[in-house]
Amino acid sequence: MTATATFNFDSSYTFHYDTPRPVPIREAIESLIGIEKLLATLPKVTKKLIGFDDFTVEIVIEDVHTGSLWERIGVRYVFGSEEKMNEFIDRVKTIMPPSALVPVLVASVLAYGGYLLTRPSPGPTVTVGDITNSIVVVGNGTQTITSDVAEAVITGIRNKKEIAGATIETLRPAMNQPGSSLKIYGGSAQDSEVQFEVPATEVKKIPKEMPHTRIEETADLKHVIVDVRAIDLDNPEKGWEGRIEGLTGRIKIEFEDDIDLEEVANRRKFNADVVLTSRYRGSESEPRPHSMLIEKIY
Repeated sequence: MTATATFNFDSSYTFHYDTPRPVPIREAIESLIGIEKLLATLPKVTKKLIGFDDFTVEIVIEDVHTGSLWERIGVRYVFGSEEKMNEFIDRVKTIMPPSALVPVLVASVLAYGGYLLTRPSPGPTVTVGDITNSIVVVGNGTQTITSDVAEAVITGIRNKKEIAGATIETLRPAMNQPGSSLKIYGGSAQDSEVQFEVPATEVKKIPKEMPHTRIEETADLKHVIVDVRAIDLDNPEKGWEGRIEGLTGRIKIEFEDDIDLEEVANRRKFNADVVLTSRYRGSESEPRPHSMLIEKIY
C-alpha cells in the first residue's frame, strides 16, 4: 500500500518562565496541559483569520529545560497537496510573516483567557480592544496582536470557561513565584527576540483558581435535530432562530462560514453538529440556552 503524501507547514515557539527559583515538576506538567488546551483552538482561530480550513494541526513538545522553565512547542499544519499548502501560506502572508503565525495566535489566545479572568464586570460582549489591551504585551519583536487576529480569536473560540481555566494552568509556574513573568519567543529563544510577554505586574492579576464569576458555558453537540423557525437570507448574523429538539426552546442561530443558508432555509429541519451556548441570567444558579452555532449539516 502506498502512503498518502502530505505537505507540512511547521512553526514553533518557546515559552520562558522567568522565575527566581526552579519550577517544580508538577507545575511544569500543569503548564503543558494548559498550553495543549490553548493550542487546541488553533484550527478554528486560523480558519477565522484566513478563511481557509483545508488542513489538520499536529502539536508536539520539541524541548523542555527545567530550572527557570523553557518549553519549546512545535505546531505542524498538514495539507493533502502542495497547492493547498501554498494557498495557506499565501493567505497568511497577507496578514503577517508565516513564521509569526503561531506565536501571534498563542499570545492572542492567552490574552483572551487573561481578559476573561480579569475583566471587572463580566458581560456577554467581548470587543477587539479587550484582547489587544489584555495581559499580554508586545516584546522586542515586530509583531502585534492586530484587530484581525483579535476578531478571529473572539469568533473562533466558543468555550470561554475552558480557555480561562487553561490560562491559569499555563501561567501557574509564574503565578506561584512573585515577580515572575512569561516570555514568548518565535522558534527557539536563542534564534529570536521576545515576541510577547506577560509581565510580572500582569501575572499577579490572574487568580490562582477559577473564580466564582460565572462565565458563559458551551457544549459541543453531535447529530442533534435542529428545527429552524425564523430565517433571514440577507443577514446570516441576525434574524435566524430555531430550537434543538428535546433540548431547547427557540433561540438564536449562528452559522459557520461554509454553511449554505439556502439549504438551511429550504430544509428547515435537519440533523446537525452544533455548539450550544448557555448564559446566566440574574441570580439564577443554572445557565439558560442562549444561541447555537451550526457547524455541520448532514
